[in-house]
Amino acid sequence: MDAPERALLTSEQLDSLVDLGARATAVFGIPQDLEWAVDDDGRCRLLQSRPITSLFPIPPATRPGLRVYLPVMLIAQGIAEPMTPSGNAFFRTMVGGWFRYWISGRRPRASDAEPDWMPIVADRLFLDVTPVLQRPRLAARVLSNFGMKDPAGSAALRKWLSQNSGRLPRPHRAAPPRGLVVLLPSLLAGTVASIAAPTRARRRIVAGADAELARLEQQAEMLSAPDEQLRFVERELPAATCDMVLRQLAAAYGEWLLRVVIERLVRRWLGSSTGFAPVLRWLPHDPTIAMGAALARLAREHAAAGIEPGPESAGVSEFLATFGHRAPDREVDLGLPRLSDDPTYVVELINGYLRSGALDTFETGVQEARAASDGLIAGVRRVKGPVRAAVLRNLLARHLALGGLRERPKFDMVRAMALGRRTLRRCGTALVARGLLDDADDVFFLDGADVRAALAGQACDLRARAAADHRSFRRELRRRLVPRVLTSEGEAVYGFDTATPGAETDVLIGTALSPGVHVGTVRVLDSPVGANLQPGEVIVAASTDPGWTPLFLLAGALVMEVGGVMSHGALVAREYGLPAVAGIGNAMTRLRSGQRVRVDGTAGSVTLLDSVAPDGAAEDPAPTATRAAGSAPRPAPRPRPVSPDSR
Repeated sequence: MDAPERALLTSEQLDSLVDLGARATAVFGIPQDLEWAVDDDGRCRLLQSRPITSLFPIPPATRPGLRVYLPVMLIAQGIAEPMTPSGNAFFRTMVGGWFRYWISGRRPRASDAEPDWMPIVADRLFLDVTPVLQRPRLAARVLSNFGMKDPAGSAALRKWLSQNSGRLPRPHRAAPPRGLVVLLPSLLAGTVASIAAPTRARRRIVAGADAELARLEQQAEMLSAPDEQLRFVERELPAATCDMVLRQLAAAYGEWLLRVVIERLVRRWLGSSTGFAPVLRWLPHDPTIAMGAALARLAREHAAAGIEPGPESAGVSEFLATFGHRAPDREVDLGLPRLSDDPTYVVELINGYLRSGALDTFETGVQEARAASDGLIAGVRRVKGPVRAAVLRNLLARHLALGGLRERPKFDMVRAMALGRRTLRRCGTALVARGLLDDADDVFFLDGADVRAALAGQACDLRARAAADHRSFRRELRRRLVPRVLTSEGEAVYGFDTATPGAETDVLIGTALSPGVHVGTVRVLDSPVGANLQPGEVIVAASTDPGWTPLFLLAGALVMEVGGVMSHGALVAREYGLPAVAGIGNAMTRLRSGQRVRVDGTAGSVTLLDSVAPDGAAEDPAPTATRAAGSAPRPAPRPRPVSPDSR
C-alpha cells in the first residue's frame, strides 16, 4: 500500500527558515521561537517571534562524562537574578576557597586557580555536584540539607536522581576529605570554647574582623596601579574574606548548638517548645536587626526635631558609616551599588518608619523576648524545680551572649565586598583617565582578563566589551526561569510548583516558614528600593536578603517564591514574629498588589480573599492579624523589586 502523500519542505525553504531564525536572533539579541507559514508561492513568511525563555546555555565541558550542576546563588541566597562580571569573579574565588578549605584543610590563598568546577553560565554561578551525587549516602545528606534552603530545588534534584543516577560516571575511590579530618576537631574545640566563654568569643570575633578589614583597607589604599587594584579585588580580597569568615564559624555553631539544646530541654521539661520561639526574637548582637533599630532611632530623632529626613540630615552620615556597605538588594554582588552610593533608600526607610508610628518596636520586642525568657525559667522552676531552672537560666544567658552572630559572617563579608567595590572603581577611574573607558562604573561589567589585556597594550576595546556585558546582564534579568538542575548534556530541570489552588477556595499551598496568621493587602515587590509599603501590607517577593530586613518591621506578613526554613526570609521572619510562607511558585504573577489575602504561616497557606485587585493598586489595608505569641505589631515596609527570573 502506498504511503500517504505529505507536504515536505524543500531545501530552499529550510534555508529560508534558518535565515529567518538567525535574523530574528540578531535583531532581538536572544534566541527566538518563530511562528511561520508558507504562502501560495512557496515562500516562508514570519508571522511572529518571541524569546525562547526555556532555552538555557550549556556549561563548558571540563571533565569527561555526564556532569550535574546546581545554581549557587539560588541555593545559597534564593537569588535567581544574574550577577555582574565583577560580582561573579569575586564570589567565585571566595566560594572556591571555601570548598578547597573543607576538602584539603588548607586556608584560602590569593594564588589559587579559578575553579573550573564552578562555571559561569548565563551570568550565574553553577556548581558541579557530580562527585557528591555519585555517592548515594553523601547525596542523601546533601539533599536533606538542600531541602532546608530550597524545598523545590531539593525535590527537583531528587526526582532527577531517581531517574538518572545510573547515567552518572562511576566514582573513584576516595579517602575522606582531609579538610574534615583535620579541621573538625579544631572547629569542635572552638565551638565548645565559644559556649564556655560566649562574651569573650563574641568580642574576639568582632575585634578580629575589624582589624582584618582595617588591614585590607590600608593595603588597598597603597595600590596605585590599576592592574594591582584589579588583582587585589579578584584574588587577594576574596581569599582574605573567605579566611575571615571561616574564623567566625565556631561561635556561630556555638549559638546554633545552644539553641538546639535549649529547645530540646524545654520540650522535655514543659512538654512543648513553643514558648522558646519568642526568646529567639530581637537578638542583641544581630547586625541586621541593629540596622533596623538604628533606622527607628533616626526616625524618632527626626520626629522629635520636626524635620524632614534627607541624605544630609543629622544621623544619616553616622548610619552610613556603620551600615553604608550594605545594599538594598542582592548585596552579595560586588558590582551593584551600596547604600553609601545613594542614600535615597535610607531616607525612604526613615519616612516609612515615621508613617508607621511604631518607632519603639525594637525596644518593646527586646522587653518581650526577655519576658518570654523569664517565663520559661519560671515554668521550669514550677514544674521541675530550681536546679533545672538554674540550668536553663545559664544556657539562655550564654545563648543571649552569642545571639545574632549567625548574621555576622555575612555582614563582614559584605563589608569586604564594599571595599572591593571602592577599589575596583578606582581602577575604573584610572581606565577612564587612560581613555579606555567612558565611565568608571563600566569596570564592573568587564572581565578581568580583558582589562589586563588592554592595560598590557593589546588590542581590546573595553568600551565595546563593557557594553556587550551590560546588554547580557540586562537580558538575563528578563529571564523568567533558572533551572534548579542543569546537566552537561543540556537537560534543565526547573523544579516543581508546590502551590496549587484548593478545590473550593483560592488557596495557595507552600512551605510554612514562620507561625502566625495575618490578613492584609498584597504588595508585590521586585526590590525594596522605591517601595510604597503601607503598615500591615503583605510583602510578596521572589526572595529576600538582608537589604529587605528593615521592611519586615513594617510588613504584616511575607510570601516568597523561593526559600526553605533556613533561608534568610524564614530566619528573620521568625525573629520578627512575622507570619511567612515560601515555595509559592509564580507568586508574583498569581497575586496582585491590592488583593486581600490571609497568610497562615503555621499551615503554609495563602488564601485569596479578593479574586481581583482593585485596578492593580494597593488600597488601605486595614489589616487584621493574629501573630505568634510575644510578637509586636509592626510597621509597613517599602516594596522590593522581585527578580524577573524567578517570577
